[in-house]
Amino acid sequence: MPFANERGLRCGSRYLWQMERTKPGPNVNPVLTLDEALVLFEWLSAHEEADSLGAIAGSPAALVALQALLCSLESILVEPFQSEYLDLLEAARRRLTKT
Repeated sequence: MPFANERGLRCGSRYLWQMERTKPGPNVNPVLTLDEALVLFEWLSAHEEADSLGAIAGSPAALVALQALLCSLESILVEPFQSEYLDLLEAARRRLTKT
């Protein structure tokens, strides 16, 4: 089930306040392929919706970092909002695991 199409934006007001108050230093821009970004977005979204992201993170600081990453991905990816998202995601998964 696609995260964004069925559930709307995850990074609305719920996390914006937290992201703004936890930016102590300069920003960094990690480089990901589109395939990596789609797979990571879906994984983070699924765990966030299941309320298991905190357990996976292991610490409050890691949780804030993962939520910020999810929000960053959500703000730049358009694919999760497209009707063919599941096909795009599956194709990305196949390409990433192809050896």
